[in-house]
Amino acid sequence: MNATIQLDTRQFQRELRKYAETTRKTGAQIVNQRAYNVAGRAMDMMKPEAGREQSTRRLIRAYLNRTISTRIRLAKSGKRKGQFIRKGKRSSQLAAVNLIIQARRSKKGLKGLYGKAMVSAEAQFKQAAEVGVGFLKSPFVAIVRGLTEYQPPGRRMRIKTQWGRISVWPGSKGYGTVNPAKPGTSPTVHIGLRWRVKGAPTKVQRLTLPHLQRAFDAEAREMAAHVQRKLQKEADKINARK
Repeated sequence: MNATIQLDTRQFQRELRKYAETTRKTGAQIVNQRAYNVAGRAMDMMKPEAGREQSTRRLIRAYLNRTISTRIRLAKSGKRKGQFIRKGKRSSQLAAVNLIIQARRSKKGLKGLYGKAMVSAEAQFKQAAEVGVGFLKSPFVAIVRGLTEYQPPGRRMRIKTQWGRISVWPGSKGYGTVNPAKPGTSPTVHIGLRWRVKGAPTKVQRLTLPHLQRAFDAEAREMAAHVQRKLQKEADKINARK
């Protein structure tokens, strides 16, 4: 399902016009750089924090592997005769992931899984859970990659360090597209953000829209500060000549 994301970019547009009057950059260069900045800011604001992707995956793995109950049997011989000992391999014990899978299947009206079928479902579920870390950021990865040549100094590593830690590929459940602005009288960047998940678009909008709005607002404030510095610099030159 496609949906149009509604954002208030009026302040951003006002400051963009003012900023354009203080730089020798072309309109296309300005728009592309600011689009890069907005996408990067949104990524920075969303969880997990840059650099914590691997630790988050480890936490997810530990939680899913957490043993809920252990199969036991009574030893009838040997050194541990009369004691209860674990029965079967560690992988055959009931873990949190098994309960999650069964609960989801029950909610859908499906039968429970056991044996090899559960082992297969468990492996797929764990893989999807770990790959999903940073999933909501994945469309923004394609945006910053597509606009890399317009990145300003100082933001290169902060954004780029996230690229290799977030799973994204064409056709995946989260993917972005970007067509950079071309030279002309009305340069425009065309950006596409796609998430294919249940409950979309409202669920995704609720989790991403506030960050995207704050990214636009922060970029507007940065341009306003830049313009103010330029104006103050010119005023200082005039006062120095008096």
